[in-house]
Amino acid sequence: MIRGTTPATRLIFKIDLEQLGITSFYITFKQDGAVAVEKELKDIQIDKNIATIKLTQEDTLKLKADSVIEVQARIKCGDEVYATKTKKTTIDDILKEGVI
Repeated sequence: MIRGTTPATRLIFKIDLEQLGITSFYITFKQDGAVAVEKELKDIQIDKNIATIKLTQEDTLKLKADSVIEVQARIKCGDEVYATKTKKTTIDDILKEGVI
């Protein structure tokens, strides 16, 4: 992922999310032990087994370059709560700082 860009992040699940009756859905980006960006159900597009979120420039500018972030989804369906394993990715920097 590159700071200052608007990447779409896709999480692919083994089950059809549209059939679950999701009541809460969070995708959390954590860096240096703290939550840097978090998106909730209203920010997430669900199409069968794929959950997609689009980060803004402001979101990615909150991330520190040349470091690793962890990404995890948590989903609540009725009384059941599920979580994905955390995934790690590296953050690359930009030369021109700020929103364009």
